Amino acid sequence: MHRRAHKRLVISDSESDSVETTNTTTKPAQNDHSRVGVSDEHTTGLVYDVRMKFHRSIHNELDHPEDPRCLEKCLRIPAREATDEEIQLVHSKEHHEEVASISDLNYKDLKTTASQYNSIYLSNESGYCARLSCGGVIEMVDAVYTGKVRNGMAVVRPPGHHAEPDEPMGFCLYNNVAVAVRVLQKKHGVKKVLVLDWYVFTRNGIQKAFIDDPDVLYISIHRYEDANFYPYSTAAAHYVVGDGLGAGRTVNIPWPCAGMGDADYLYVMNHIVMPIAREFAPEIVIVAAGFDAAAGDDIGECFVTPTAFAHMTSLMKSLSGGKIVLAMEGGYSLDAIGVSALACFKILLGEDPPLSPPMVPSPRCIETAHRVVHIQSKYWESLQGSYLNAPRTQTQAVTTSPRQEFLTSHLKLVELPMDNPNLSDSKKCEVYYSPNIYRADALTIFIHDANATEQLSYDETSLVDIFNRYAETTRENAMELVDVNIPLMDTNESIDKNMVNSLVQYVWDQCVETSTAKRILFIATGAAVDGVCNLISKKAEEFLEVSRLFYFVMVPGLDAPSVKQSMAQWYYEHSYVLLHPVALEESQGEEFGNCHIYGVRTELPNTTLGRLHDQIWAQVNNYFAPRID
Repeated sequence: MHRRAHKRLVISDSESDSVETTNTTTKPAQNDHSRVGVSDEHTTGLVYDVRMKFHRSIHNELDHPEDPRCLEKCLRIPAREATDEEIQLVHSKEHHEEVASISDLNYKDLKTTASQYNSIYLSNESGYCARLSCGGVIEMVDAVYTGKVRNGMAVVRPPGHHAEPDEPMGFCLYNNVAVAVRVLQKKHGVKKVLVLDWYVFTRNGIQKAFIDDPDVLYISIHRYEDANFYPYSTAAAHYVVGDGLGAGRTVNIPWPCAGMGDADYLYVMNHIVMPIAREFAPEIVIVAAGFDAAAGDDIGECFVTPTAFAHMTSLMKSLSGGKIVLAMEGGYSLDAIGVSALACFKILLGEDPPLSPPMVPSPRCIETAHRVVHIQSKYWESLQGSYLNAPRTQTQAVTTSPRQEFLTSHLKLVELPMDNPNLSDSKKCEVYYSPNIYRADALTIFIHDANATEQLSYDETSLVDIFNRYAETTRENAMELVDVNIPLMDTNESIDKNMVNSLVQYVWDQCVETSTAKRILFIATGAAVDGVCNLISKKAEEFLEVSRLFYFVMVPGLDAPSVKQSMAQWYYEHSYVLLHPVALEESQGEEFGNCHIYGVRTELPNTTLGRLHDQIWAQVNNYFAPRID
């Protein structure tokens, strides 16, 4: 006979094990269909009573096919209200008192209070339910860590991961997972806790709670879209890694768009999450298990199937000796939540994940993984040998050849020889120009910095794609072109500003001073912006000449450009500055450090340079076209 394995899946909820019974029933009157209609709220019923396990063989036959242990796979862990002390391990006293006072509010005050927060609704029972939800996760985490059970799932609501230490938000009142971790640390002295959050919205609350804690590794896979997706914060970006001793303990894997699916999630799980998790070696794993990334969730707009959720759960279960808790968070399709949670349940019960079909991650996924590994490899040895962490000079080799082909064959540009000793290294001297620049009437000098990958996606700023479109647009407008590239530096190499200044000066000497062009447009990105600003300062008299018209488009990234006050009027009349929101905020006043920023200033959408081309380039072109013509 098949011996049934003794396994337990633990579900925490707020009901007790007792079942109320009654000896009286009321038989509905014949033909009284109104009293026996199907409930709109509950379509499936379940009867369970622990007392039914008492029916068993007196011979204690453990291999009998009709085994009472079929009722023992699930052990109910009763939920309780989290205490004031527990909640205030994460939340401020004011926050806690505000939530606790909800039960005493009238209808009008409930609406007023809810409106003060970001995406919150309230009822008089909300505070009690939030304490119960938080306490349920605390009890489940404690039961798993102490070995009362092997693993478990806390089916609780309201969810908690958006709640910040001093503010409810995003449907969340208390941060259930964060409080449970703090209780675990205080009660048991746990030193290594891994929290994985696969909810599609970034979990600002959990991240903020542990941003400087070296004992908590927080990994989040979420839609980010350059802070254009809820909660609209750059704290969810890949370059946010934690503060102080917690540096490297925050790992953000931010999707740039909707539509990510199984192949994408499993790719980053295998290539980022698991290598870091194994190196960290947690004592317990807690998954903030929201299911709005599931296929069928119209708000999450991703396509993760139950099979993928099962595989992700299986991977996490392989850590910490199997001590894993799934704490329910959000999800907005009841059907998707049901099938996804069930798939995770089966893994906790000991089943193997289903067979996956062949799959290939999307280019967006690969690009995101590259950026995350590039940042996180500074903190995790397990990522340093990853092909995703290849030096950026190696990546450049992939793009140089097709770029040269495009510029030379399609646009008929020729390479400018370098006889400046400061630019003798071929990696630092990629300049192509139109043979007709010396007889040109209008000239565009495009100097692009491909090192802006900390904030701008390399894939979308690639020389093969975006830069080629700029060059092609310039040629279509009957302008001659000089295309200058500040090459990708190696991972540990910083941009040499003197090299950039020398390169810009060399291009001026070789291509501008010898040209007959009367209208000259500079376009510069990243570090090239300061290089051109330096040139303008040195050549101020020539830029101020009325016989030649110079214009300057600046895309400086996170740092606002530095210009001399003496050139204020020129910049005001001749420059177009596309500032990142961070730089724009810093430059709201007229003064910026010891310099001033002038000219037409436009805020970049909080996006990558690739999207900038489509959203802003027409605007820039409309500004300069009549001036160049």
